[in-house]
Amino acid sequence: MHFNKSKPAPGANMMQSYMERRLTDLHYKSGPSIQNYKDKVIAFVIGTVIIALLPYLHIGIFYLKIWVPGKPKVDRKKCRCSCFDTVFRAYESIKYLIPLIREKKLRKSMFVLYLVNLYPHYYSWWSYFSYYNEDFYRYYYHHLYFTVTELIATCMVLHLCDNRNKIVSWKIFVILGINSMHMIVAGIDQFVTHVIVGRSAKFQSARDIGLMVPDLLHIIIPVIELVLMAKNESLTISELCYKEEVLLCVLFIFMGTVFGRIL
Repeated sequence: MHFNKSKPAPGANMMQSYMERRLTDLHYKSGPSIQNYKDKVIAFVIGTVIIALLPYLHIGIFYLKIWVPGKPKVDRKKCRCSCFDTVFRAYESIKYLIPLIREKKLRKSMFVLYLVNLYPHYYSWWSYFSYYNEDFYRYYYHHLYFTVTELIATCMVLHLCDNRNKIVSWKIFVILGINSMHMIVAGIDQFVTHVIVGRSAKFQSARDIGLMVPDLLHIIIPVIELVLMAKNESLTISELCYKEEVLLCVLFIFMGTVFGRIL
């Protein structure tokens, strides 16, 4: 008696090939998702470390060990120490920047602007707690004006950190207009009196310089980028920029300065 070996069903090979193709596609498609997950984890870790370290570096190292080393220890129960405000007292952008760095799509000049603006942002948010603690409520609106405009400029800087986003004149004028206004208002408010005339304590002068230098770099570096772009496209600055953009930028600086002084 002879037994015939059973043959595979007609659709068996087709089904096997289909499954192999699907598994292969799934394998290759999982690569980017895994990488995105790694980017998010790295960004979360870096952001957490920065959030944890900044207050310690600010209060525990810079102020306590360097700036005011002779201050007496704070009495936390009575809080009668005069140095309470100097001794006792995040980050979606990182998730955006990590992939750009990994994929080598980071525009270095704009990344420099992002880094130098870390202190102004940190100081800005910390000041809200100081104003609340010391009942300086009349400064809130003035400070909020600086915070909002500074965030707009930083968002544009982050946008241009990606070298796939083209540098165009109106984007540059957004950064120039906001930071020029900041320099003028800050200069009138306290920079000239504190730093140039010298009528301030050392920590006030250091703070004012730390806030003014980033604004100055936010003017110099974008202008250099604009000049380089004009050179690469064989155009003059006047050909690259619309006169309406220049007029709007000047008008914004003027109106923004007046509004900042009123607040």
